[in-house]
Amino acid sequence: MKINPILKKEWLVENQKYIQQSKADFKLILKLIELISSNDWEKFYPESSNLLHCKQTIECINKVNFNNQSTISAVYIVKNERDTLLKSLESLNGLADEIIIVDTGSTDGTLEMLATLSKNDGSISLYSFEWCDDFSKARNFANSKANGDWIISFDADEKITDFKSLKLLLTYLQIFGDYPKTVFNLNIVRDEITYKTGKIIQNLPCFSYKGRVHETYFSAVGDVHYANIDIDIISQNRTTSEKVEYYNRLLLLTIKDEPLNLRWLYLYLRDNFDSIKYTQMKELSHNYLFSNSSNRNKENFKENYYNVRVILLHMYKALQNGEISDFEKYQQLISDVAYNQTDYIFLKFTLKLLRIQERISNDLEEMLIDCCEIETDNSIFSVNYLNSVLATYLLLDGNPQKSKEMFRKLFGDNSDFPCFLTISMKEFLLGNK
Repeated sequence: MKINPILKKEWLVENQKYIQQSKADFKLILKLIELISSNDWEKFYPESSNLLHCKQTIECINKVNFNNQSTISAVYIVKNERDTLLKSLESLNGLADEIIIVDTGSTDGTLEMLATLSKNDGSISLYSFEWCDDFSKARNFANSKANGDWIISFDADEKITDFKSLKLLLTYLQIFGDYPKTVFNLNIVRDEITYKTGKIIQNLPCFSYKGRVHETYFSAVGDVHYANIDIDIISQNRTTSEKVEYYNRLLLLTIKDEPLNLRWLYLYLRDNFDSIKYTQMKELSHNYLFSNSSNRNKENFKENYYNVRVILLHMYKALQNGEISDFEKYQQLISDVAYNQTDYIFLKFTLKLLRIQERISNDLEEMLIDCCEIETDNSIFSVNYLNSVLATYLLLDGNPQKSKEMFRKLFGDNSDFPCFLTISMKEFLLGNK
């Protein structure tokens, strides 16, 4: 891809007089470009509205023919999906020009059902694949059977929405060239959770899946970029303890297969974060994160995207286990590259809060000792002022109910309150609006 296919609306409107598309198709293009975004394509934006400078862009737009649409191959790998697959296939009606289904060992009648479907529907092609504990090998086999301009990978429980817009968008995109480094994300809506994942590639030989589980696309011609398409795929959460255990085993095998690819280590630590012990995390990560076992510094640190994410997980686990010195070492490693990331800022200030809480607890303990020896004679200020400070420390130390009880009594007895307590704090503590 040499030019950005997703243009700014302002640029399109400004150059509409040079665009030979009908008014209806022009409006359609404006609508389609709202569906997609990519940070990786920003450098391809025309720098000016000069026609000479934008000639290639204009020529591409004028070549768009929505009557001659791109072809799409919908690709599945399935096993024992008789009860879910039919609904998924129904959602593809009008989208997929061909459907590739690879069965990996069904025993519930799925294979027989698919055999009947393929006989009645010439767009469905059925294949078998001997399962070998490797989702990528199965998906690569399935993709090798695809003939469409584009490949969309589906799971058997997934149903796509707004497929008409998707097909028109892919038709529009293809006019601008090939995308040998771009994987297109769709929105996966699962229960109340929505996330993005790579579902679409142009049918090019450079793409292949890697990873025994949590498989993802890699490109033989360079690092993969991602573009987001705002179209939903409705899915189901069918996670079981047996499936989690099986996926963990495959992840550990993948880590052995690709010891230099930190993606798999990150996924394993992420998926098992709540159950894994901090010592186990360090043992699994040590050889991958540092080139020298005796030295943890920036010179030895191997920096990449997933490495940083592994470090962030280590930082959180270190906080949970009170390993502040480890936290600070990890923080130093990634401070230059992660300083503006949400996770890093969260962890940085979580440590500050923990230190504040520790100091408050110590101060509260000291205050309680002092209060045991209190003398009220000849006081300039009411003892209620002292009690308001005590109530505040109780709140900050994690005793909100006791704190509120004290404040309600204090304000019931006396409307006056010390200078450190703002009106908004008073309203919050008393439950006033």
